[in-house]
Amino acid sequence: MKREPLVSIIVPIYNVEKYIVKGIESLCNQDYENIEIILVDDGSPDRSPELIDNLAEKDNRIKVIHKINGGVSSARNVGISQSNGDYIMFVDGDDWVEPSYVSFFVNMIVKSNLEIGMNYNYYYDSGRTNADSEDAFVVDKNEAAESIFNGDIFVAVWNKIFSKDFLKRNQIRFNEEIWFGEGMLFNIECLKYIKEIAVCRKSLYHQTPNPESAMRSFNLNSFLCGIKSMGLQKEIIKNFSDSVQNEWKLHLYGYNRSIIDGLVKTSTIESNTEVYKKYARALRRDIAIPLKYERRLKARIVWILYFISPCITSKLMLERGKNRMVKSGD
Repeated sequence: MKREPLVSIIVPIYNVEKYIVKGIESLCNQDYENIEIILVDDGSPDRSPELIDNLAEKDNRIKVIHKINGGVSSARNVGISQSNGDYIMFVDGDDWVEPSYVSFFVNMIVKSNLEIGMNYNYYYDSGRTNADSEDAFVVDKNEAAESIFNGDIFVAVWNKIFSKDFLKRNQIRFNEEIWFGEGMLFNIECLKYIKEIAVCRKSLYHQTPNPESAMRSFNLNSFLCGIKSMGLQKEIIKNFSDSVQNEWKLHLYGYNRSIIDGLVKTSTIESNTEVYKKYARALRRDIAIPLKYERRLKARIVWILYFISPCITSKLMLERGKNRMVKSGD
């Protein structure tokens, strides 16, 4: 009888005591049993270390690693180095997954006989991001990279599966100098060494609306780290298709806007005047990028408004977002 592949699920742990029990229990309750759950406590100052130690006592598939704080990239690298699986998956410490999360990905990647599997769909704020489908299919590296840069495939490493041998063979690890945009950098580097990947449209992963997470809050240093990550990705995709290069340009352009929006949202323009001016200039200087590559008419109109007045447009967009949240709560 053929052995089922062992899957290592790596979870970096830092300040997630409100969410961690639900997330780890969702992994323990997978319908695919041949897993090891590697919980890497990255020097978390809350009760997370105690909680994961308690969880490990209840399930011998859980391996807990306590380390001094080194950032999410460092934590994931430790998890990879301690993993024994044929395949590696990642879950964030404040998220949870459906019971078939692992089995669906394993079935997809084994049937396709490929070394990477990615998913277009996930749950976000209790809703699906796209219509579900049970069918998996194959795309080439360029289409996959385009999908990551344009947001069709979420930039993070969760909701994906990687061959451990592939990562080892190509010496792929997380860049420990990058703590924001690290997942996108990892994914793009993986695509450098491969021709095709398996993909699916099945909602299995729940991204929790944690207002304290790095993705949901604004920290200028983190976003500047993200810009650095984008620069590293530019070097990796030199031999990718022209359409990938164009999507990278558009993604970077949007990143500039995110910095403007963050400064406006946190009322920190005055204390970061030069930063604001730099990215406002970038929005104006490179306006041809969204006008040429953005497919949606409404989005192009918004970009023109940012060109005219980044600060005022940002305030209007943020106010619009608040109004939508109020209406959705009614």
